[in-house]
Amino acid sequence: MRHLLMSSLLIMAIAAWWAPVAAAQDRPVVFVHGINSNGGSRSGAAARLRAKLAIVADLPNLSSRALYETQASQLQQAVAHRDALLVAVGHSNGGVVSRELSRRRPVSGIVTLGAPNQGAPIVSNLWAMSWFNDRCGFRKLWPLGSGNSGRLIGGPK
Repeated sequence: MRHLLMSSLLIMAIAAWWAPVAAAQDRPVVFVHGINSNGGSRSGAAARLRAKLAIVADLPNLSSRALYETQASQLQQAVAHRDALLVAVGHSNGGVVSRELSRRRPVSGIVTLGAPNQGAPIVSNLWAMSWFNDRCGFRKLWPLGSGNSGRLIGGPK
C-alpha cells in the first residue's frame, strides 16, 4: 500500500513538472471601446492588467457610429494578427461588437461591461416618446433628413 502511494505521488509530481505552465500571454486581450470613445480610453485598465497578469493587450480604434457588423469587421481586421484565441473585453457598445466578433471567429471569452445585451431601452420607447412629444406640442424627437444629425429638438412646433 505504501509503495502504491509513493508511486502515485511520484507520478503526480512528474506530471505536474511536465505540464505546460498556463500563462496569461497565451490569451491576448482586446479592449473594445464604447460610443464617443476610442481605443486609448481603456489604456489604464490594460496597463494595470499587463503589470499584474502580463497580458498582451490590443486597443483598437473603431468607428463607433457605424453598424455593429461594420465595427466587428474593423475589430476582426485589428486582431487578425492574433492566432491564439483571444478574450474580448467590451464596454457598452463595445460589448455588443465583441459578441458580433465571436460570431465571426472563435474567442476564448467575452467580458461585457454595461453592454445593452437586451437592447437599449430608449430604442424600444422611441414610439412612445414621439407620441408624448407630439401630444405636448414638441417637434419630432429625431428629425431625420433635416440636417440636425440626430440632435434632440425641443420647444413648441
